[in-house]
Amino acid sequence: RNRPNDIMILCDAPHHFAAALVYDGKIVNSLHLSLEGKMSQEDVEATLAGEPPSGHLIPSTVMRYYPIYEELSEMRGIRVVRIATHPDLMNRGIGSKALEYVVERAREMGMDWVGSSFGVTEELLNFWASNGFFPIHISPNKNPVSGEYSIIVVRPLTKRAERVFRNIRLDFKRGFIDSLIDPHFTLDPRVAYRLLSIDPWTISVRPRLTENQKARLKEYVWGAINYAGAYDAIVALVKTHFMRSPNKRVEIPRRYEYALISKVLQARSWDTVASMLGMSKGEVMEKFREIIARFRLAYIKDAE
Repeated sequence: RNRPNDIMILCDAPHHFAAALVYDGKIVNSLHLSLEGKMSQEDVEATLAGEPPSGHLIPSTVMRYYPIYEELSEMRGIRVVRIATHPDLMNRGIGSKALEYVVERAREMGMDWVGSSFGVTEELLNFWASNGFFPIHISPNKNPVSGEYSIIVVRPLTKRAERVFRNIRLDFKRGFIDSLIDPHFTLDPRVAYRLLSIDPWTISVRPRLTENQKARLKEYVWGAINYAGAYDAIVALVKTHFMRSPNKRVEIPRRYEYALISKVLQARSWDTVASMLGMSKGEVMEKFREIIARFRLAYIKDAE
């Protein structure tokens, strides 16, 4: 699937190279790889000024959106530009085996990380997550050609990289949750769920609520006030739920988590959410009250 420009880059750019997985003398998987990182101070300054140099897509993008992690520019990594398995051999774990070799080779070379950037879909997210990669960035706008949001996934290989990317992952989740109401309003809730749920580390946080917000939440779950009356507190509670790693969340059916993202974080209409769930508007509103009641007891220390 490489375009002519990609072939030209492979031939001319010294930091780009090709690799292949061979079985019985035949190529079953091919990769286009790029060495990134170890940026000069001049390149770092240009990146922070909004003019990133070519050849360092992952570190330059991360530094633009997370400028406090400038030390990432000192690290070295391998970016998987393209990965393709022979169409007759799909869904047999060949792509995962190829990535396994890339990670092994990267460790031997003393690299700090392996990463990739691509147009996000639920299927692709599942593939990269199954191979130990997690998302740390999503573009604020859709790609005009593919119509998809581009994301960056990484797999740290050193303790230093793990520390930096762990902090970046937390910052990404906070920013992404807030972005769902505007720049990522059209994102599929299922994709949003996966972006918020691929956590290699345990995350356990609690909501910061005023006493009045806590009181209104109590009234809401008792049925004394409606959703709009406790909206700000409900949003804080739902954000807490998705900031947590999946092993620290209240367990509810996945379709209701999609619904919470759609209604609470993306502010879609009750009718839209009801249609998505195949329920009446009244049934959805009652189900939300039940779920928020469970969140309140689990996530607020002094909830009765």
